Amino acid sequence: MAELRQSLATVSSKVSVSIATGSVTSALYYLEVYAHWIDDNFVRQDRLLDWHCVDGAATSGDIISMFESTLTHYNLFSRLGAVTTSYTRESVEFLNQAETICHARGVSFDLDRNQSTCIATTLRDAQEKLLGSLYDPDGVSGFVLSDTAGQMALDSGMAAAAGGASSFSTPLGKLRMLMLRLCSPGRPGSQQLVDLCRRNDMELGKFSFDAGMPWDSTMSLLDSALSVYGDLTEIIAAHLAKTSAESAAAPSESSQEMAAEDWLWLSQAQTLLRVFGVAVDGLVKLPNKFPSIVNVVPIYDALLDNIQDLLGLRNLHDTIRRTAEGLRDHLLQCHPFQLSPIYRLASLFDPRLKTTYYADRNCDQAWVGRVMREAQSLLAEYGSSAAAESSSASAAEDKTPQLFEQIARSCDSNDVKTMIEAYAQLSNAQASKQLAADGRARIFKRTLASGRTELDEYLSAPLAPLRMPVISWWRLHHAAFPALAKLVREYLSISASSGPLPSILGSAAAGTASPNYAQLAGMDKDVIDVIACLHHWQN
Repeated sequence: MAELRQSLATVSSKVSVSIATGSVTSALYYLEVYAHWIDDNFVRQDRLLDWHCVDGAATSGDIISMFESTLTHYNLFSRLGAVTTSYTRESVEFLNQAETICHARGVSFDLDRNQSTCIATTLRDAQEKLLGSLYDPDGVSGFVLSDTAGQMALDSGMAAAAGGASSFSTPLGKLRMLMLRLCSPGRPGSQQLVDLCRRNDMELGKFSFDAGMPWDSTMSLLDSALSVYGDLTEIIAAHLAKTSAESAAAPSESSQEMAAEDWLWLSQAQTLLRVFGVAVDGLVKLPNKFPSIVNVVPIYDALLDNIQDLLGLRNLHDTIRRTAEGLRDHLLQCHPFQLSPIYRLASLFDPRLKTTYYADRNCDQAWVGRVMREAQSLLAEYGSSAAAESSSASAAEDKTPQLFEQIARSCDSNDVKTMIEAYAQLSNAQASKQLAADGRARIFKRTLASGRTELDEYLSAPLAPLRMPVISWWRLHHAAFPALAKLVREYLSISASSGPLPSILGSAAAGTASPNYAQLAGMDKDVIDVIACLHHWQN
């Protein structure tokens, strides 16, 4: 912890933080605070600052207490950038209190400019609610603001689909129940299903359901069933007829047959799930466990655009339409991109997109003009400090002979040893810093002389290749835009996730297994805190 504190003391940029919560057991929860910054070499740094157990779900008071104590311990209040949290009532209450605490300390903190909502938890909760709605729309009370609402909606939908009822709210619940029967050996129609799988080179397990992997199982079920829906309809009809004939007391099961309208509904549900799945896959394939909002905003925007395109289709079933509208409204509520400059400006600082991003999304000129004014205003703040640094560098140059002048004098002496020593000076660290300072000074002089700002120069430069990581481009070109680079460092440090992606979206995210804190259950809370911190710091 002391070493981390020393490292943070040398950070020259603002430091963003993220706050996550999770459970160790049903009664014991934890809070964790992470720091995120871009170092002087434009390398992203993500570090756990503190990890703490609390009894029961974390309250806004728990969050504010840990936030204040952690930032005080690491002396980060004066350099605080953005704060990323999940979208819960407790987090909203915490952010309002955090704004007051920062202002009391003389620290500028504005919720519009310094607050980011965790996109990972938003997508995770929306995914659970989406599945719950498609299985049992009557059992889901909309996309509500709650940390557990998504799992509750999913549990409700799963229970309805597995309950063996004679009627179901949606064709998805009906299909799941029928496949549970047909996948049972010895049941009427089970052998026909096995033969169907063999003829089409399919796995029988694709039609079953794994409650531990509801999303993957549902997608597998839909993909498999829809690929052979004609033959499957006949097998289901024969199964229901034989089951009814074998039990004279059984009620009519004609309502459980799969009609053409049911398959149309399922194909629309599959499309909605596919649209959502593309966004989740895009997020988990990002290389960082804490992706920057600059990388994630386009993924989120594409999801909203695709949902809106789906809603524009004719003959969309009412249930699918209501579910898609609820999903869209939930995503907009969690991330009000229209209202927050953090999200409006994020894509501008992606050298692969810049203003073409707004043009591709059909943003009007008034919108683009607003974005540009906000960027120029922020650049003016950062530009003044960068200019001061450049002036200091220039002042230092007046006191120290230029490196190339030293070499020129050594060449005049015709002494080989002196010339070798003079040239060798160009490779040492101090010489590199001085050359960089010279470069910044020249850039400022050229920019001021042309009347163009750094933002103008940046926007007029060619777009970066799409395969090039954003931070890699800035690592190569930050010296050409010293003031803009300071601003971009702050934006790139803002995490789109309140915690590591693996702990939120599963072990597939970032290719790293999430820690299993349940193994720590039964230990003293202070011991759990120490073990969890050591686990993170050692990894």
